[in-house]
Amino acid sequence: MKIFLPSKKSFLLIPVFIFGLQVIEAQNVVVPPAEKVKSSPFVFLPSTAKEGKTIYDMSCLCCHGTTGQGNFLKGLTPPPADLATATVQNKTDGEIFYNISEGNAIMPKFKTTLPENDRWKLVSYIRSFN
Repeated sequence: MKIFLPSKKSFLLIPVFIFGLQVIEAQNVVVPPAEKVKSSPFVFLPSTAKEGKTIYDMSCLCCHGTTGQGNFLKGLTPPPADLATATVQNKTDGEIFYNISEGNAIMPKFKTTLPENDRWKLVSYIRSFN
């Protein structure tokens, strides 16, 4: 009777498989219903969008690139979203805020580095593409 012993190559595939699952999960962020309906504590104005652009340029531009240009950081899987697309613009403000706050397997959680008002200013800037 032959006994099957996995090869060293098989053991190397395990981390690749786990990473692949994380990438799939990163693409399928489920926003809780209570978060979807959240709204900004202030009205989005050109001034809040301008402040949001400053925050975007410092915190988001390096990966997401110039909005509407598709010039995101190459080599990331999944690629960062182009925030001017209908896919993003059709989300609620609460969904965008949640994604910024919680991140995913690739994107960091900005709730630990940006104050809540700054995250809402980012939403205001993202909405300015609509």
